[in-house]
Amino acid sequence: MTRYSRFTGVFLAAMMAAGAANAAPKLSPELQKQAIAMRVVRCLSKEAARHDDGVSGPDTIAARIVPLCETDFVREETAFGAGLSPSDEDQYRAIMARDRVTLAAQVVTEERNARKAHRRMALSD
Repeated sequence: MTRYSRFTGVFLAAMMAAGAANAAPKLSPELQKQAIAMRVVRCLSKEAARHDDGVSGPDTIAARIVPLCETDFVREETAFGAGLSPSDEDQYRAIMARDRVTLAAQVVTEERNARKAHRRMALSD
């Protein structure tokens, strides 16, 4: 590819991306909350894949990866806890903090199951 055509390709891609960003619709508050919750699960999934040794229990791995997704957990708590009274917000945050490890353990288990399924499919080919 020549230098001119490479520049042209990069320029056109940048222009299309800028246009797409301007044309993107605004998400409703409920969809924004769902996107934030999905980001938490995506973070946990990524960290589970990175830190799971396959030997330790899911709860052990979960306790290890929850702090790595703290920023996303805080963002989720802020989004879903908005508009609560101070006492309700405290209760909500306590419940969410308690449920973090449970959610992370579920994600670790799902990641393990997915890896096993991929291995089985690879072996059967």
